[in-house]
Amino acid sequence: MRDELRARDRWLEAAFRVHPGELRATLLLFLLSFTTVGAFVVGRAVRDAIFLARLSPARLPFAYVAAAAAVALAGAGHARLAGRRRPAALLAATSAAFAVLAVAARLAFEGGGGQAAALYLGVEVMGALTVVQFWTVASEVHDARAARRLFGVIGAGGTLANVLVGLAVRVLAPRAGVANLLWLCAALLAGSAALITRLPRPAAGGPFRLPAAPAPWRSPHLRAIGALVLLTAVCAIFLDYQLKSIAAAHFRRDPVALAAFFGAFSGALGAAALALQLFATGRALERLGLFGALFVLPAAFGAGAALLLVAPVLWAAAAAKAGEDAIRYTVHDAGSQILYLPLPPRARARAKALADGVLKPAGIALAGLLLAGLSAAGASPKAIAAATLLLSGAWASALAALRPRYAAELRAALLRGGSASGGVPLDEPGAADALRAALRSEEPGPAARALELAGLADLDLADEALPLLSHPDADLRRRACDHLGIRPRFRHAGALLARCVDPEPRVRAAAARSACAVLADEALAPLTPLLSDPHPAVRAAAVEGLLRHGGLDGVVSAAAPLRALCGSPQPEDRAAAARVLGGGGVRGFYKPLHALMADPDARVRRAAVTAAGRLRAPELAPALVYLLGEPDLAGRAAVALSAHGAAAERVLGKALANPREDLAVRRAIPPVLAGLGTAAALERVAAAAEDPDRTLRLRAQRAAAALLSARPDLPADRVALGRACERELGRAWRALAAAAGLAPDRWREPPALEAGDALRLLREALREKGEASGAAALELAAALQPEAALAAARLARPAGGRQRPHAVELLDTVLDPRLQRRLVPLVEDWPAEAKLRAAEALYDLPRRRPAEWVGELLRDESGWVAAVAAHLAGALRLEGCAADLAALANGGEATAREAARAALASWDGGALAPREVTG
Repeated sequence: MRDELRARDRWLEAAFRVHPGELRATLLLFLLSFTTVGAFVVGRAVRDAIFLARLSPARLPFAYVAAAAAVALAGAGHARLAGRRRPAALLAATSAAFAVLAVAARLAFEGGGGQAAALYLGVEVMGALTVVQFWTVASEVHDARAARRLFGVIGAGGTLANVLVGLAVRVLAPRAGVANLLWLCAALLAGSAALITRLPRPAAGGPFRLPAAPAPWRSPHLRAIGALVLLTAVCAIFLDYQLKSIAAAHFRRDPVALAAFFGAFSGALGAAALALQLFATGRALERLGLFGALFVLPAAFGAGAALLLVAPVLWAAAAAKAGEDAIRYTVHDAGSQILYLPLPPRARARAKALADGVLKPAGIALAGLLLAGLSAAGASPKAIAAATLLLSGAWASALAALRPRYAAELRAALLRGGSASGGVPLDEPGAADALRAALRSEEPGPAARALELAGLADLDLADEALPLLSHPDADLRRRACDHLGIRPRFRHAGALLARCVDPEPRVRAAAARSACAVLADEALAPLTPLLSDPHPAVRAAAVEGLLRHGGLDGVVSAAAPLRALCGSPQPEDRAAAARVLGGGGVRGFYKPLHALMADPDARVRRAAVTAAGRLRAPELAPALVYLLGEPDLAGRAAVALSAHGAAAERVLGKALANPREDLAVRRAIPPVLAGLGTAAALERVAAAAEDPDRTLRLRAQRAAAALLSARPDLPADRVALGRACERELGRAWRALAAAAGLAPDRWREPPALEAGDALRLLREALREKGEASGAAALELAAALQPEAALAAARLARPAGGRQRPHAVELLDTVLDPRLQRRLVPLVEDWPAEAKLRAAEALYDLPRRRPAEWVGELLRDESGWVAAVAAHLAGALRLEGCAADLAALANGGEATAREAARAALASWDGGALAPREVTG
């Protein structure tokens, strides 16, 4: 049974892009689409047949205007509710209300012209409200990335309704009568209300209230959508008018014949659209991209208008309307709903209500007025077709203008989700007052934070910090002393000297440094007692202050204490000496600091490396480069080299380019060079992006990408970086294919015990390798196309809620098509099999048996992957891998080499191990 369910899931994924966990919600939305659209199909057939039979087709333009006004009034009321009620609750209430109205209309219907007009308006309002509410519900259930895959499947419910309900109308209209079809409309609306109660509710987020905000249409993105909605409505009405007027003349206004025709038209159209919706819409959105898919509809409008220019007869009008409807209710509807998804949920509900409830009716009204004017002027069907052709061109132009605005809205969505809340921005006018108020707090925490922020913002709060020198908290007194030394004022000298006898050594040290800054060359006399303070940190602070501010006398007086600290047998004294040498600012003192960088005590070495970054003496750069290979000092050495700036660039570049240099040192260099931010640094890092060592290559690529993202003005070999991006994508996809090929269900007998653990470890190693290569490719793509940088930054860290889908959608929108097809499926939250299907046409991904994958992975460039593959080959006794194991045992990396030797030795006491395996 479990295998059957797994097979069903794989079939659904392959056929409809439905991932596990999405089936129930997608099926319910499919059925809801069927009932919602089906009710409108019935109502539309009834209202069109009765209207055209009871009233003249010449009144159609006025019906369009009146219907638009009715929909606009209803839409305005709906927009007010959309921000205050959940979309599912609104749709349930609307469906139930219109079901009751449909029953009442049938009971009261007598066939008069006034009732025909009222029915026309009511059906138009019902269709406008229920359809927009349905898509708002669907947008609440699925994010932007799932929408691309699933909105086509979900919308297929409406397409199926066009087929089945349209055919039902054709069959029932002659037998039951046109008016009695309202019973079917009411039943479908009641079914919608019932289905909504089964939908999963979105995560609770508090009461659904729209906060006070600017009008939605102040957004450039929404204004562009509004223009698109208007043009779509006008073009659709023009084609609708031509079909209805030609049909009325053809069937001589016979209501039964007209109802049968419109039902048959809906059924035939739906049959063609159903296949398009189920099997083409999702693929079109994924392969053509959102805007490529949206461009199909204006192209269809133009083609239909051109056809009517040539042959203004019923079959041509039906073909033009069929092409428009087939695309509008499939690809276009699914794609246009995605345009709203970057908006916050509440703003989205209101914007959709305004677009479909106000702007769309406004477009219909505008079209009605234009048609009335054209009819009054005696315009021929060909003239109306020519106007439609011009409008479709304007529509395509509006769609092209929408693309950059959609990308900007996606960036805004990412920034909304990534922004931190709380706190006072330091550049705000009230920031200084807020920090002064914090300094008056009796609690040490807020005051200490205020001093820290004041230093970061370069705010002068020395006078406010002065009382804190007497605060009971020693750490706060130390911070206050440090702050008073930032902008030295002679009036603060007495207070600082008083703290030089503080019982806490850290306070005395801070007071000594700041007092030297305040007193300058007059500091020697009052600071001399601190040169013999029992605590080394205090002595070091006094020596540092005199070296920096005490003039020649200060330097002479500090020399002996500094020499004593450097030669002290106590590590604490030598570490203090290193800090003094770094903070003293005398570059000629680099020799004792160089000696301390090789001190036997780790604490002294760390302090000396940090001090080297402060001193920035060029003579220390070579020693700092070699310290990049020591794990406990690498981070400090990297920071120190970055502080050296361009002076360290030549030394770093020379070591990076030397293949005989320590590999650990070379691997640590690319991020340091990238931090220098120069064109020469970029050139050196880009050259290393082709290095045979995988770790060094990845770090060089990521460093080059980071540097180009920060400095897009720098010259770079973008062709070479593009090739590097392609290669990393290929490695990522191959690692994914290997991990999928080694899945437990691919083996004849799933490995157990030790072999099972080895298999899990190998698949995890492949996952890590694929993620590393994919991350490098993503960063290179962002460097090559800076508009994708924000999306890449969001995808580089864990993202909750809708952040990741927005980032992937932004990538899909802004990347060039070639890179988009290769990169975007890799970062999708899809099952591995779905990802691999998306890449099959782009990469030559082999389909191998698991044992064959193990043999190939023994030759992998990653030593860790090869080592784990060797362990698995040994645990499973894969004798077909003996030759590859032997080669790895003689020539692989150390870890892989030992793993291969252990695997060979485990077989029959080493009988299968080749003789050339030594050591």
